[in-house]
Amino acid sequence: MEITTRHRRLVIAAFAAITCMLLLSLATSSVTARVSPPVSEFEAARVSPDLLRTPRSSSPAGTEHDPFEPDDTIDQANKIVVCTSQQHDFGERLDVDWVKFWAWANIEYTIRTFDLGPANDTEIWLYDAERNEEDHNDDGDNPPASRIVWTAPANGTYFIEAAHAALQGGGDGFGYSLHVAESDNPCGEDFEPDNIMDDAKPIDTLGTPQRHKFHGPCGGDVDWVKFNAITDTAYTIETYNLSGGNDTILGLYDENGITVTVNGDEVVNDDNPENLLNSKINWMADEGGTYYVKIAPFNPSIGGCNVGYNLKVVTSAPPPTSTLTPDPCDDEFEPDDIAGEAKPIAVNGGPQVERTVNPAGDEDWTKFWALAGNEYTIQTSDLSMGNNTELYLYNANMQPLASNDDINYPLDLASRITWTATANGTYFVKVIHHKPSLGGCEFTYALEITSSVPCRDDYEDDDARVQAQPIIVDGGPQSHNFYVPCVVDCEHCGHSADEADWVWFEAVEGATYTIETSNLGGDNDTVLGLYDGSENKITSNDDAAPDNLLVSRIVWKATADGTYYVKVSPFDRRVGGCDVSYDLQVSTDVYTLTTNVNP
Repeated sequence: MEITTRHRRLVIAAFAAITCMLLLSLATSSVTARVSPPVSEFEAARVSPDLLRTPRSSSPAGTEHDPFEPDDTIDQANKIVVCTSQQHDFGERLDVDWVKFWAWANIEYTIRTFDLGPANDTEIWLYDAERNEEDHNDDGDNPPASRIVWTAPANGTYFIEAAHAALQGGGDGFGYSLHVAESDNPCGEDFEPDNIMDDAKPIDTLGTPQRHKFHGPCGGDVDWVKFNAITDTAYTIETYNLSGGNDTILGLYDENGITVTVNGDEVVNDDNPENLLNSKINWMADEGGTYYVKIAPFNPSIGGCNVGYNLKVVTSAPPPTSTLTPDPCDDEFEPDDIAGEAKPIAVNGGPQVERTVNPAGDEDWTKFWALAGNEYTIQTSDLSMGNNTELYLYNANMQPLASNDDINYPLDLASRITWTATANGTYFVKVIHHKPSLGGCEFTYALEITSSVPCRDDYEDDDARVQAQPIIVDGGPQSHNFYVPCVVDCEHCGHSADEADWVWFEAVEGATYTIETSNLGGDNDTVLGLYDGSENKITSNDDAAPDNLLVSRIVWKATADGTYYVKVSPFDRRVGGCDVSYDLQVSTDVYTLTTNVNP
């Protein structure tokens, strides 16, 4: 039978169809896996053209300028820092972009796209870590850009998906910027934003009080105000009516942002002797002009809508002129003779040395911030001949908490207090000589405060690569935690943030290893990094896969025998506490996900 051209085309078409079906079957077949999650209800329900919205297999030409790719699936979401912007693009038709951020409960966030390319039209979705949709917007108040205003129901990691509204745009002209911001005024006070000098709000000099708050559950807030001063006029600036465990610090600045000085001393105040947590500045203006006041919390990590204070500036009587001549034997911490003059001491910051009990009857006061549940040791040492110290500990209401005369009389006349804090807050320490009639330049000592955390895991200290602890391959999980709650750059607060845990293991060339976190607690969200013996990063992982968005997993084949290091970090370094835990293991089990390739 003669095969016509039409028949040949049918045969070729049939062969091509069969070939496509075979290729598709191979491409979508499962690789033997420890876990092979199916397509979730989330993926199926998102778009009935969601089957069209597939991740790109590679970045097409012209999209290399998007530094966040690959970010086409929820488990590839990159971190976006709150109050910063990222520039993305839809590099091809059906492209989607994912980002993630940490949110604090009851704080309002604005998520928006802007600077859209001429052909772009964005649509955004917001999800929690369980893939529940929190919010969605196509066109916000500036179409075709998108905008979501949302209040976080709980602390945790949240995910943003961005796509072209019609799923059809991609390539040149489809760029956009994405921004996530906390509300400028999450606590609803009248003066925010006022976190920088340029945003300072005016305050009158008639004594009219302003009510401010250090917002944010993990601190970081400061407030600025400004007022007009008249030459040769005295002013009193003070905080009072503090709430939420607050302890304020005041500073005075000129219009150039330089701290005002009087006789070489900066015009600042931590504690008002009449009320130790309040602050008060009495100051005479040498020249008129606009002056700025900065109000900060003693512990920069404290915050929340209940952490408030009143502030007033009032014209007052001139401050008294000091007639005291400095004693050449005064140590660098003087004046510190009353609780209201107490200087901060850095917990775990080493001893304050060359302190003196001078003159006879001298009292030395210092203050520190304590975290509830932490144990603190307050100790004098290096006493000079004839010195004999006594230690006293007080809370902010000057209620005595503990005291000690001698560590081991008569062999050791230094003093030591070991004490566990029952509440977060500011605490005061007094040091005197055992005999008030004694004192002078020769009576020197050192003072130190150290702290331990009861819930530190069994592998601390492991916060740096040089402190890495061993982990046995196939030896089962290790239980760790990020034990420091919400401490950010606070030198006198006891501990810096527990930002990382390090372990090491021995690898054999050619072997494949699975490094993973599991059993996360306390809103934890881990990030893994793998390093070789020369400190080079080999690979990293934030979210393991669609089966669990908060744990982390690295599957890696060793190219050489050697010692390798694993760094485990919290997604947000401010998150910590005894309950912020995880298990870590290194095994030779091979973890492979089933992959579905779009033909």
